Amino acid sequence: MGSQLVIHHRRTSAGFTLVELLVVIAIIGVLVALLLPAVQQAREAARRAMCVSQLRQIGVALHNYHEQHGVFPPGGLSSNTSSAEQWGWGTYILPHIDKQQLYDSLNVNTWQLRNLLSNSGGGAAGRQLAQTRISLFRCPSDGSSSDTLQGTPVDRTFDGLGAPADFYPGTSNYVGVCGNYHVDRSNDGMMVMSRGGTRRLADLQDGSSKTFAVGERSWRCNAAAWVGNRHTNPSARGPRGSDYTTGRLSRPLNDPTFSGTGSNFETCSTGFSSEHPGGAQFLMADGAVSFIADEIDYRLPASFDANTLGSVPSSQYSSYGVYQRLGHIADGVPLGNAY
Repeated sequence: MGSQLVIHHRRTSAGFTLVELLVVIAIIGVLVALLLPAVQQAREAARRAMCVSQLRQIGVALHNYHEQHGVFPPGGLSSNTSSAEQWGWGTYILPHIDKQQLYDSLNVNTWQLRNLLSNSGGGAAGRQLAQTRISLFRCPSDGSSSDTLQGTPVDRTFDGLGAPADFYPGTSNYVGVCGNYHVDRSNDGMMVMSRGGTRRLADLQDGSSKTFAVGERSWRCNAAAWVGNRHTNPSARGPRGSDYTTGRLSRPLNDPTFSGTGSNFETCSTGFSSEHPGGAQFLMADGAVSFIADEIDYRLPASFDANTLGSVPSSQYSSYGVYQRLGHIADGVPLGNAY
């Protein structure tokens, strides 16, 4: 037999060179950089839509309350007793947001909030009720907030005549618009403290579509409490008073200067803010929801004194900015489409 020549063919495997691999990685990086903001924007749009829906539900509840009682709920109850915890508007609308059982358990018609929180009243069980998470009061964009106010930039305890020093109420991101003056004073807005009376639709002389009812406050500005306030004595206003449930327009929207002390602390904690880019959502008194931009016209007349209702005479109402006029129920200055 003759010899055979055997030829072996060597197969070479296909693959990427290092340069090709780096190019692919670079392309993937560019695509991620392009897509990530779009994904984040889509998620924020969904969260913002949910926030709008929740505010609209609150608006329906406020009007149902008005239909039943002839007035809107007060922003909070007043007290002449120092550090006496009192109910807020969020508690009063519980039956109108499918929380009748919680409302009854709080014993609102019999007790003050201080009774619920005290050991001689509701005790630990009562305090647990006041910490109930109510999703309707939580804006999904404010993802850093917890179920209670423990951990806010500045301490928000409810220590008073009823609660112990380490008690924190349930969190809310929505506060009633009391007007332009200090939250513990008589005021010119819709959701005032009970010492300033309660509002009817007929009191909103500028029209319900041109009047703020409820606005947002984010965790970075210490958020709010749905159940009520720690301290509602008008002689002792401050960052742990009626600002737990109400806010004012004589502080800038989304003020960026919050530092946790002095006037900046009050600016942020008694005003309105959100984690929505560029502004915040506000519920109008007619039940509609408007997004108010940070750049909205903001002006205070020279005579304005936050401690004194009436420091601005009606002849100077046109000197208010659009933001301030939306918080005033009867300034009489046409707004048109200014916001």
